[in-house]
Amino acid sequence: MRIKAERIDAVRQVFMGIEGIWRPHLLEAVQEIIQGRIEFTGRVTRGAQDEVNSLLNYGYGILYSQVWVRF
Repeated sequence: MRIKAERIDAVRQVFMGIEGIWRPHLLEAVQEIIQGRIEFTGRVTRGAQDEVNSLLNYGYGILYSQVWVRF
């Protein structure tokens, strides 16, 4: 899918909607991958203390920077 706009603010809601649709699938995949190897009780965005949430936050940070590079 290609979304074009001159400013990120013009498409922010579109990106948030897409992320909102896929978030449950992402978390389900993460739980499937780690299957009891490490504890993951749920998503924490800010101030994450556990490894899984810290890695997810890092991944989201990389994605965020890649989106900004395109704009």
